[in-house]
Amino acid sequence: MNKTFTISENYKKAQKKSIFWIFIFLLTLILSVLISLAIFVACVVGGFTIFFAKPMLATGVLGAGLLVLGSLIVYYNFKFIVGIFKKYDKNGVEIVEEDYPELFQLIKETADNVGVKYPKKVFINGQINASVTYSNQIQSLIFPTRKNLTIGLGLLHAVSKNELKGIIAHEFGHFSQKSMIIGSHAGNASRVMYDIIYSNDAVRNDVDSISQMNAFIGIISGGAIFYTKIIGKVLSVIYTQLDHHNMALSREMEFHADQIATNIVGIETMSMPLLRIDLYDFAYNEMLQFYFRQSDERIFSDNVFQNVNQLVKFYSNKHQLKIENGLEVVELYQFGNNFSRIQLEDLGASHPNIEDRLHNIESTNVHSEKDTTEKAITLIKNYNELEENFSFDFFFNQNLYRTNKIDQDKFIALYKEDFDKRNYPEVYNDFFNNYDFEFSSIQNLDYSLEVEDASTLFSDENMNIIKQVQAWKNDALILEELGQQKDIKQFKYNGIRYDVKGNTSKFIDEVKNDISEKESEFYNIVNQIILFFKLNLDETKTELLHNCIEIESKLSSNLELVNEIRKHVQFITKPLHEKLRQEALIKLNHQSDQLKKVTKQLLTFTNLKDYCMNDELERAQSFVRNDLYYFFKEEGYNESAFNDLFNALAFVQNISYSMQFDSKYKFLKEYESLLKETIQIKEASV
Repeated sequence: MNKTFTISENYKKAQKKSIFWIFIFLLTLILSVLISLAIFVACVVGGFTIFFAKPMLATGVLGAGLLVLGSLIVYYNFKFIVGIFKKYDKNGVEIVEEDYPELFQLIKETADNVGVKYPKKVFINGQINASVTYSNQIQSLIFPTRKNLTIGLGLLHAVSKNELKGIIAHEFGHFSQKSMIIGSHAGNASRVMYDIIYSNDAVRNDVDSISQMNAFIGIISGGAIFYTKIIGKVLSVIYTQLDHHNMALSREMEFHADQIATNIVGIETMSMPLLRIDLYDFAYNEMLQFYFRQSDERIFSDNVFQNVNQLVKFYSNKHQLKIENGLEVVELYQFGNNFSRIQLEDLGASHPNIEDRLHNIESTNVHSEKDTTEKAITLIKNYNELEENFSFDFFFNQNLYRTNKIDQDKFIALYKEDFDKRNYPEVYNDFFNNYDFEFSSIQNLDYSLEVEDASTLFSDENMNIIKQVQAWKNDALILEELGQQKDIKQFKYNGIRYDVKGNTSKFIDEVKNDISEKESEFYNIVNQIILFFKLNLDETKTELLHNCIEIESKLSSNLELVNEIRKHVQFITKPLHEKLRQEALIKLNHQSDQLKKVTKQLLTFTNLKDYCMNDELERAQSFVRNDLYYFFKEEGYNESAFNDLFNALAFVQNISYSMQFDSKYKFLKEYESLLKETIQIKEASV
């Protein structure tokens, strides 16, 4: 491919800053090595000098301590330098051309189209994505390095052969032009620094081991920890700066690679997988969460990839997706309109948002021919065998027991049963998921309204009004928060990019005006829904309503406590004066006692196993039994205690939400047949 693409000004700025911080990182690394060698030499000379000047036990111990100090510092530096030369070849199962000739033919054809060398190795894993990686991080910072291609087996179910070609072309596109090389260097430098910064515990563990053998030598060797902290703080500053600019580079590189791939396969072939893969990712996570929820039953499947395909079909039918060429056609916002007008720029994201990527792809004006190619999975002749191997790994890696095997029919039957338990009846059209409806308002209704057509209460049109006003109210809150920030932030409003400079009032006024125009429709819909429930109350529904209100009243305080504790514990992420930390810990201990009382009360419920798994129940019981110490003077914050606290918070939140949902579900279920009948009568009359 000979076409040259224009590099944006944003990319050039981020590129220059990345080059600067890569240079600073390499310079720091070299200086750290030289300083560590100098310290080692000084410690060796000093240790022997002290001992031979006056040979005795005390000078011997002191000299040995200096030797250990110097050795640990050198060990720390060279351990990580050796580590960053490590090769990362294991990205899945390596495959070769002899076994998969059709797949390799497509890979080579794509590489030729893009104008890059063939990958050094090709791997298959169980994911729903593809990636190109270096086999040697540090070498890639200096020399041109051949890349490895990894293709997810799940991805091959989600795309056609032509679409797979576009995805691979995108991955190769990152390395097709010289202007892109610095982006990959910045990414590798960030990963190397991350490994160094967050591996200081290794040195601390070594010093602890030495301290157990000899306390005096251990104290002296603590200097190694002090040295590593200094280097770590310096690298942390560099890492923060480089990572920030690397993310900006990464987003620009995604745009660039998308354009390269689109010029090979066309707009339609490039766009559709971006939208469809989200559906398959969602189905994969649903499958994962399903098996977690069923972990007490110890069920398993020989082929989780087929389970994902079943869930894709389930949700495709639910949302009435079109099927073309054997694959789902997914539109932007297919699963819910995005009524928000604000689009915050995520400066920590490595990829642009999907809408911007689609606009970028369309800007090429290179259209695709109609795609008639088969699913990409047909490129793998023995994919069933591979899928079963990865499925075994899936359950092993997730610590899920493989005891009771289920077939595909049993899986989808169990999933549908589980889905119905976790979702309000479909006839309500997600109203209760998008609006915080107060069930007590049914009981308290004391005014008369003109009764409207109940068959349209939960129509798409009405639900869009509900979602629209809710989104705009949230926009107003976000704009007010942005206006209070000192730093300049970038955001899009109605598709136009703005810089926040402390004045968002004009946008807030616009949003509030729009809300006021729609508010009468909004509250009329809500009031008509309240009236529908009120007019159709009978003895059974009234009892269920009272139960619903009572449970919500009792358990809402639990959720308030959970939110309060989660907000408070953020103090552990900030540097605090000793007195402030003591005050924060005293408050946390008080909150922890309150949480224990709440947890103990929830544990008295007889039907808890309907809402949680055995291990969650055991962790909650342990939290109630044990005293937690969140801070030790010598070691600092007690990670184990905080883990127990967070588990208890999750338990209380999960049980409280589940019980509230269950009571609401039972009440709403009583109205389901009435609503369906009303809708059917209306449709028949039309």
